[in-house]
Order: sequence, then structure tokens, then C-alpha cells
Amino acid sequence: MLKQEKEKVKIQELGRTKKPSLYEPGRLYTITSILTTDGRQMVAYGSWSENWKKGDEIMGVVETKIEKTKKGNLITDITIKNPLIE
Repeated sequence: MLKQEKEKVKIQELGRTKKPSLYEPGRLYTITSILTTDGRQMVAYGSWSENWKKGDEIMGVVETKIEKTKKGNLITDITIKNPLIE
């Protein structure tokens, strides 16, 4: 199941990592993990999230994907995407 909604989220906590790009050798991309004030954990990819800080309110396209594992467990994956690209 895939659900996409444009919404504003407020950042309670965040963490950042940089990883090498598989598509552009020699370049890094940013992964920003956030915890929202309503308790949801989300991930954002790319440079649009590099300047976020605790307490910011972000407008984005929140994509919620629910998948079933081979063992039958449900996994919920929430990604916030740049609304200017979507």
C-alpha cells in the first residue's frame, strides 16, 4: 500500500549521514532521519534537507509505504519528499 500526502511536519529530533552515490560516482548524498512532534519517524534524501534543524516546520510530500515481509510482518516506511520535485 502506498499513500502520498502533502503536509507540514515539525521536527523534534534529527540525524544526518552522508553516503556515496551509486548513480554519480565520487559524489555524496545526504540522508536525514527525523522524528516529528507527533511521533512519526521519517527519512529525507538529498540536499534539500541539509539545512534543517530541530524545531523547524517542513512542508513536503509524505509517502507512507506498508509492505509485508516474507514472515508476514508489516513494515511501515515513511519518506518525506521535496514538494518542488514531486
